[in-house]
Amino acid sequence: MKRGKIEGFLIFLLMFCLCFGCARLTEKIKKRKEESREKFKIEKQLTTEEREKLYEAGQRAKGLVMYQGEWMLPEEKERIFEEDQRKKGLVKSRGEWVTEEEKFAREQEAKGLVKYQGEWMTPEEKEKAYEKDQIEKGLVRYAGKWVSLKEKERLIAKENELLKEMEAKEGAKREEKEAIGLEVSRIINSEHEVLSLFPVRGKDKDQEPTLFIRNSSGVLATLLISGPQSEKMTVTSGETQEVKLVTGDYCLALKIDHPDILPLAREYTLQKGSDYGLDLHMTLQIYSYGSETELRLKPFSPTE
Repeated sequence: MKRGKIEGFLIFLLMFCLCFGCARLTEKIKKRKEESREKFKIEKQLTTEEREKLYEAGQRAKGLVMYQGEWMLPEEKERIFEEDQRKKGLVKSRGEWVTEEEKFAREQEAKGLVKYQGEWMTPEEKEKAYEKDQIEKGLVRYAGKWVSLKEKERLIAKENELLKEMEAKEGAKREEKEAIGLEVSRIINSEHEVLSLFPVRGKDKDQEPTLFIRNSSGVLATLLISGPQSEKMTVTSGETQEVKLVTGDYCLALKIDHPDILPLAREYTLQKGSDYGLDLHMTLQIYSYGSETELRLKPFSPTE
């Protein structure tokens, strides 16, 4: 091929590339302009808050974080933050920024020491130092507390008073128990009718017994219980009462406020897993020689 033809071909090729490249470049520029216009339209429709959120999402997508009003890399933020903490006189301890005093305190606590009166010492040393200080103040140890002598005397007097009250209550309970026992013994050893209890409803075998009484007699009734547990129950007409008892041997007596009715009494062994109930009824019996008022005992269950 001749030189002139080669040069002509190269010039043609150059012009073709330039034209084709310009066309592609023009196409890219045009496309970017369209994208910019579209983005501008979208941003124009957004509120200020929405634009800020969009911008923030873009910054976070780049891996940036906000610190002191600026977006930066996490490493840069950490470096600036550490500089700020050191300027404040803080030091790092166990992953936290604290004062030198706080760091020292943590180190002492890690050794098992405690602070007392501005000094670090063992718990035993603190206890001795504290005791010495209380004694120097004129205090004495009483009931686990440090108090003045006057306060100690007041506390002792109060405790003695409470002890006397408890002893008086216990004494009253003993006297009442003895009185109930004597009255039940007197009834059992004198003329009386037989008192019948009726087992009612089953219960768990490990539960203590309960005694139920309903008074349908129209007069006042008094139930006396003497044994491991002593009770005196006054049951008015129309009333129902119950008493929880402990297992054991008992002497029971029932007094009816009526001149024609003898008291009733009986010894019973009350067992776990059993409840007992009775209902008092008064009847008038007519005989050829006259009439008599009789007391009748009927089974009673609290579910009735």
